Amino acid sequence: MALSDAHQATARKPLYPYVAEMSVARDKTRTETLVPGDEYIHWPK
Repeated sequence: MALSDAHQATARKPLYPYVAEMSVARDKTRTETLVPGDEYIHWPK
């Protein structure tokens, strides 16, 4: 987590705002169904 925080602290701001935010399952393909207890992230696009 510290490495990610250090990267974020030195990263530039986005060139434009994102228009959508979607949930993306971790360690699953798009053909697999997300079930309760699965891990996911919120991905801005």
